[in-house]
Amino acid sequence: MHFWSQASVSSMLLTAANLHRLQAEGLTIVDLLVSSVLNNVAVEWPRFVVGGVSDVDEARTVYLIPSDMQLTLFEREVSKETLHARLRSSISTMLGNVRGVFDVIFIDCPPGLSI
Repeated sequence: MHFWSQASVSSMLLTAANLHRLQAEGLTIVDLLVSSVLNNVAVEWPRFVVGGVSDVDEARTVYLIPSDMQLTLFEREVSKETLHARLRSSISTMLGNVRGVFDVIFIDCPPGLSI
């Protein structure tokens, strides 16, 4: 599972059309976090997971939650509204749930001093 603000891994693993469709349908990490953090609405994380994204034969079981360039804007909203604790709690809860499903979880974040 990957999180990234530039959506570069999503762009690499998904076709442009598929990524745009998922973004338009509100099925990205941004949409998940906006619901759970900004709107304080419980969401089911599995509906955001996309499977079979790798075209490498030995890595067909790679899953990800696609990202969107809007993650940077979400981060600004969280900083403005001082919702850091809710963000940490939301991510912690989700990671607690996914640990029982996936053997390895990658959180792909760009270098920087962001939250």
